[in-house]
Amino acid sequence: ESIPAEGIPDARVLENIAKGKERGNRKAAAGAYENLGIVAGDAIAHALTLIDGLVVIGGGLAKAAELFYPSLLKELNGTIKHSTGEDIPRLVMKVYDLEKTSEIEEFVRGKEQTITIPGSNEHLTYDTLFRTGIGFTRLGTSRAVALGAYVFALMQIDSSH
Repeated sequence: ESIPAEGIPDARVLENIAKGKERGNRKAAAGAYENLGIVAGDAIAHALTLIDGLVVIGGGLAKAAELFYPSLLKELNGTIKHSTGEDIPRLVMKVYDLEKTSEIEEFVRGKEQTITIPGSNEHLTYDTLFRTGIGFTRLGTSRAVALGAYVFALMQIDSSH
C-alpha cells in the first residue's frame, strides 16, 4: 500500500472531493482528475502507435471515469503540432468511445469502399476506416483474466485433438 505525500488525500478521498461528497477544494480535485485524463490519454496514444488493439480501462480507476474520461478522449482524438507549426491529428486512427451506442454503431459499421483490381475486372471491397475503441471493463480484472485463461485452455485442448 502506498503512503500518500503529506497533505495529499488518497485517490478515493480525492474522488469524493471532486464529486462533492466530501469537504475539500472541489475545483482542485476535479482539475487533478482532468490532468490525469490528459496524461493517461498521452500515454495511451503512445501505446496505440505500437499496437493494434482495443483499450480497456479497469480497476478502481474506472469508478472515477466521469472525472477523467472526457479529457482522456479529447487527448486521444486531439491534435499535436507538426514541426511546420501545423496542427495534425494526434493519432492516425480515430478512437471511438465504446461507452456510447452511437459510436459503437459507427465503429462496427466501418467505411467500406470498393475498388477495381488493376489489370482485371475483379472488384475488392475493404474497410477504409482506421480505428480503435476504448471502454471500461464490466467483469473486473481478476474475473476477466480468469475467463481469458479458461478460453485459452479450451482452445489448447481443441487444437490438440
